[in-house]
Amino acid sequence: MGATSLRAQDVAQTRPSATLAFDLRAGVAPPDDGYFNYGDYDHSTLRLFRLSLSTELRPAPWMAVLLEGTSENMDAHVRAAYLRVTPLAGRALDLQVGRIPPVFGSYARNAYGDDGPLVGWPLVYQYLTTVRADAVPSSADDLLAVRGRGWYVPYPSGAYPPGAGLPLASASRWDTGASLRLGRDRVQTAIALTRGSLSDPRVSDNNPGKQVAARVAFGPRPAFTLGLSGARGSYLDRKVTDSLPAGLPRAYHQSVLGLDLEVAHGHLFVRAEALASWWSTPALGFPAIPEPLRTSGFYLEARYKVAPGWTAGVRVDRLAFDDLAGSRKTETWDADVTRIEAGLSWTPRRHLTLRGVYQYNWRDTGRFAREGFVAGQLGLWF
Repeated sequence: MGATSLRAQDVAQTRPSATLAFDLRAGVAPPDDGYFNYGDYDHSTLRLFRLSLSTELRPAPWMAVLLEGTSENMDAHVRAAYLRVTPLAGRALDLQVGRIPPVFGSYARNAYGDDGPLVGWPLVYQYLTTVRADAVPSSADDLLAVRGRGWYVPYPSGAYPPGAGLPLASASRWDTGASLRLGRDRVQTAIALTRGSLSDPRVSDNNPGKQVAARVAFGPRPAFTLGLSGARGSYLDRKVTDSLPAGLPRAYHQSVLGLDLEVAHGHLFVRAEALASWWSTPALGFPAIPEPLRTSGFYLEARYKVAPGWTAGVRVDRLAFDDLAGSRKTETWDADVTRIEAGLSWTPRRHLTLRGVYQYNWRDTGRFAREGFVAGQLGLWF
């Protein structure tokens, strides 16, 4: 199934001159009134009808062109379009240029091609916070007033129209730029220079800044991988920064650190990631937001093959935000969220998978504080 998601880091260097892959995911679930599962494209990951077509063209043994077009609930976009060059035969070195797979963490490269039994995505790669790329709160009170409303963020000051917030890291969109990877055995190193940020990958740039991201992975044996990641990039749109009062900086960054782990033993597979993110924000109004807005999150996922064709799995997620002092109260600047999802998948045929899950969410808000879902998904690929 890996070919369907264009996992370039794992693609062997010996391939036919052209390959084509097809991936269909059709999910059914009740309405998500609290918008717990909504992501970048204003779609719920539990109610997603996604069709993907991807191709890999090899004009030469040392060169490949990879393309992926995707339609999500009839909203079409290009997810991947890049050139991969392996200039030194027999050496673990490759360069990728274009709309490229992320080097940060592990989940974002596997989200669409994952063969696990779960349907939802980890909070750190999907959940929308109240930080926006196209607007800034006028004060700490302005930000505290919209806690838990990342899918629709109307800062009360009214300086900007309502809009959606950003996730810590986007798994549904890939960034545009270049990456270099070294090593394929015990130690792998990857570094990328891209236009957007981890929370807001871009095709066309919206500010003069760039992002630098890197990951070092240690794999002393095939069934164990530990990765350390970091990223720093400008995220605020130039239309926002150009309108700021004189004397304030014109560049604002998201900085992220990450740790990821994958372990396999027999029929058991375990994956975990932890992220910490800092968004620098203009110090406007009173009370001003004095420090970068910090949030941290993690997920722990385990799956087990209980019988031929049958896999059970569970994931626990947590997203927590630092306190922010307003004029009347001190609260976390966004609402903390916890999620647990458990499910079972059945693969009656090689290229067909049926999934059924139950997901429950808790959030530190007055409305839509708790919501549970029974969801199903059909997966078909070749």
